[in-house]
Amino acid sequence: MVTEPKINTDREIWRETKDDYYAPSMHVTISDGIGINVGGTVFLMPIRAWHALACQDKKQLDISIWKAIESAPHDRRILVWTGQEIYAARWAKNPYTNDEAWIVVTWGSDGDQALVKPTHWMELPPAPDGKEKP
Repeated sequence: MVTEPKINTDREIWRETKDDYYAPSMHVTISDGIGINVGGTVFLMPIRAWHALACQDKKQLDISIWKAIESAPHDRRILVWTGQEIYAARWAKNPYTNDEAWIVVTWGSDGDQALVKPTHWMELPPAPDGKEKP
């Protein structure tokens, strides 16, 4: 079987270690493809396919990474880590004292609350039925 030589139209845009041709690298082709090489295995797809893949996996990535508590959203319940325990918590501000805290539970007619001082947070996972969280 005889094959015709082909011209390599790839343009390398990034390589982890210069001049190490086994190092992870990224390439662009003239036909709108992006190639990613890790460990000698190259995946080549059009840019829109890479984007669709990133969008598909984004939710999974977002919920699997703990983030510093300073970046936590204050508009919904999230998972928080105190260094010892994981809780589902919500941010609250006392209208009388302006104190702010992470609340993990409220009980009783007086509205007693259990507060925690977390160091990290992450999104809640999806509900088992796949519906959005309230």
